[in-house]
Amino acid sequence: MKPLIRFLLCYLTLLILSGCGFHLRGQSDHKLTVDNSDTVIYVPSSNIGQSFAKQITLALQQAQFSITKEADNADYQLMIINIKIQQKAIGIDDLGRNNEFEVSLFTKYLILPKQTEQKFEDELLDQYSFSHQLQQSVYIDANDVIGKRAELKMIHQQLYQKMTDKVLAQLNQIIAVQLSNEKQG
Repeated sequence: MKPLIRFLLCYLTLLILSGCGFHLRGQSDHKLTVDNSDTVIYVPSSNIGQSFAKQITLALQQAQFSITKEADNADYQLMIINIKIQQKAIGIDDLGRNNEFEVSLFTKYLILPKQTEQKFEDELLDQYSFSHQLQQSVYIDANDVIGKRAELKMIHQQLYQKMTDKVLAQLNQIIAVQLSNEKQG
């Protein structure tokens, strides 16, 4: 009798969780190819992308980077120049209400190695300036206003996480190139 009760309890739990929209989400996958324990990063705080900067700082710490509050102590500066999220309606239902949206996240940032901090020439900024844009479409029932907000918030969080992964991958690539140049030269 007990195995049947356990099975029914597990099944009921799964039904309740799937009915409320719960989905298991994967963890961030930072495929880092260099040892980050000696690398010190400075992420300046500004009003531009402050919550995104916090998310990146947390991801850097999880990837074993050292974070400093002083630019002079850093091997690299990661400066967020611009971040914006937009959504636009791309579909309507039979009553003329928006039911399909495209959410876009655009980010522009600089990754400056320590030796380039003093020089801010245009060609140098172009070399260390990066931008990414991510898009995701979402279908939302026009009658479910509360669900719409929750779904859009979840999409925003997913886009921010994907963008964080892209920024960390770019930083990893710069560090790897710089390390190989130091070994050769």
